[in-house]
Amino acid sequence: MGRVQRYLLGRELVGKRLEEVMAAFQPSLSRSAVQRLIRRGGVRVNGRLLKRSGLRLEQGARLEIDWGAGKERPEAERPKGNRRRREGEAAPPSERNASQRRGSAAGFERGGRSMQGQPGEAVGMGSDSNQDLVIQSTDPNQENCLEAGEPAHLLLPGLDTERLADLVAQAEALDVIYADDDIVVVNKPAGMLTHGTEKHRYGSLADLARLRYGRMPLIMGDERPGIVHRLDRETSGVIVLARSPEAMDDLREQFRNREIEKVYLAIAHRNADFETAVLDWDIDQKPGGTDRQAYLDKGQGKDALTEVNVEERFGHATLVSCMPRTGRRHQIRVHLYAAGLPIVGDVLYGGRSGPAMPDDAPRMRRHALHAVELTLRHPSTGEWMTFGAELPDDMESLMEWLRG
Repeated sequence: MGRVQRYLLGRELVGKRLEEVMAAFQPSLSRSAVQRLIRRGGVRVNGRLLKRSGLRLEQGARLEIDWGAGKERPEAERPKGNRRRREGEAAPPSERNASQRRGSAAGFERGGRSMQGQPGEAVGMGSDSNQDLVIQSTDPNQENCLEAGEPAHLLLPGLDTERLADLVAQAEALDVIYADDDIVVVNKPAGMLTHGTEKHRYGSLADLARLRYGRMPLIMGDERPGIVHRLDRETSGVIVLARSPEAMDDLREQFRNREIEKVYLAIAHRNADFETAVLDWDIDQKPGGTDRQAYLDKGQGKDALTEVNVEERFGHATLVSCMPRTGRRHQIRVHLYAAGLPIVGDVLYGGRSGPAMPDDAPRMRRHALHAVELTLRHPSTGEWMTFGAELPDDMESLMEWLRG
């Protein structure tokens, strides 16, 4: 066997002939090369060896393709003087360039964890081993293959091999709460950007989701594939991404109509003087090119509204749940700061000049804000779905210390 790769057929290739599907996977191959590969036993569909290129495939069909079968001629076919390259010998430039020109495959990931946390099916491209998914490579000409069945170097071009392999590993390690053909719901860790910026171009959630699930809609711009809403870099928790333009349009409409409900948990300095409150200061950008937002009187900025409930009191700190009814930048952080309850660890809003935790308290290396729950209407089925993400260890440790 040569270089074997496995695919799970996506809906955009349903009904196409086998040779058309293979041409979509590897656009650099000629039609005769595809037919020769099939003829020499390089293709299996649902475990069955095929020799006919005209077979039309159904959604969910599993393909196993030995791309080397078309190159390795039987001895009877091999012309005299045609020297086979020895094992370990570098490929000639023509073959290396062909590898770099290969187009995208069209497999779809069928998995992630369901709302009950059951593991789903993950089928991608693999090697000769029993693994379904190979995600790392040290050979710059070897495709880093992911669940989407698309080479990583085409999804994030221009990166060196080591950096790309690192990002591929991070993509596989994403805490995926739920995934289907329309949406991906992820528990984003603190410290990860939702999408790339001029300063930090690679390594965002958008990049990792693209590496894991393939190309995503770019309605919000090239740096924001699949991004419907965002979480601040240091905010952890539930976030949804769109996998299709239709899902993107539907979810954006839900956000515009304020149908989607988000619940956050925050550990704030001081003891709140209320049990339930509605914070409705306007919010706008502070002048001077700063990232900091200002809270303003009603009518002086962009309207913003946050419902806040006290969940637990610790004397000199309070655990609160926050439900933003609008989606302004830094909204929860600004509103709690305005209410005299700056979030623990938030250096931008009251962190350096405001109250501090005792020296023996567990140190928060980011602000203590976590998106704990997200409720939305599924773009295709119309079903209302709620996704949750448990508090991360740093916030749990701080709360245990506060209780003690």
